[in-house]
Amino acid sequence: KEPPHVGGTTNIVYDLKSGEVLREFLSLSGTDRNCAGGATPWNTWITCEEPADLTSDRGRDHGYCFEVTASDDGKLQKAVALKKLGRFRHEAIAVDPSTGIIYLTEDMGDGLFYRFVPEKPRDFTKGKLQALAIVGQKSADLRNFKGQPQTVKEGEQMKAEWITMSRTDAPENDLRYRGFDKGAARFARGEGIQWTDGSMFICCTNGGPEAQGQIFKLTPSGKASQPDTLELFLQPESADLLTNGDNICATPWGDLVVCEDLIAEHKGNTPHVRGVTQDGKIYNIARNALNRSEFAGSCFSPDGSTMFVNMQSVGYTLAVTGPWQKTV
Repeated sequence: KEPPHVGGTTNIVYDLKSGEVLREFLSLSGTDRNCAGGATPWNTWITCEEPADLTSDRGRDHGYCFEVTASDDGKLQKAVALKKLGRFRHEAIAVDPSTGIIYLTEDMGDGLFYRFVPEKPRDFTKGKLQALAIVGQKSADLRNFKGQPQTVKEGEQMKAEWITMSRTDAPENDLRYRGFDKGAARFARGEGIQWTDGSMFICCTNGGPEAQGQIFKLTPSGKASQPDTLELFLQPESADLLTNGDNICATPWGDLVVCEDLIAEHKGNTPHVRGVTQDGKIYNIARNALNRSEFAGSCFSPDGSTMFVNMQSVGYTLAVTGPWQKTV
């Protein structure tokens, strides 16, 4: 008998005062290659599958998102695929708390950037999945790869609109191709995404001419009749500190925390956790002195005293205490 898929989520109950783990347990199982995901304004977690293949060897469908409750009851939750959020190599999500619209990244070198517009907030059964397009630039390639035209400059703002997708549950893993053909913009491995102060920041891990990654900033207009604004917020060059930003979260003091990935072009690098100010200045927070595993899954406790971050290959979750404003 073949073993089940070993993807899933684990809930950790942590005492901020004592610094002790009170309980940890498997809260979701049977999924495939769960990646960054993201928190919702109603205090649940949406975890995202990033499968190598959308159909497993046993014929099971994958490439979906699942909602997980932040419980402390030690119980395994039922895995219910949120099929209206699309079937593709998901990475992360962010939710606009004012509209309930869910924004989704696709971890592919030629991926798109999506949003799910529900008919009712918190209802994942009815709504539209759409892909971002640049107004006046059909099928824009925003990756800025070396040897290709530099489509967008750092700090440049573009008007963004949305194309409604069809056959969003297709098993062929061709949603991004169909969206690009319809006019959607192409990104270089969309990964972490973070909503903060009316905008969201999106890490594209290996974009840019130096393949050091890009961070885009999307600001929704809040009105269906007006386009949103997309800005290339940061595109690190060879002399910059940041290399291949992956997971991302917001700090209590308004900066971003970016966890670095490792890609083939930069094998000699040591993974770091970097800070990025609102005006694009980069600073160090931590480095991996144990091995070359990437950091992932950073977030802060509700009181802002503790940053949690994972080391992927060894399966560690680290709790890093402040006082943060003085530390950085």
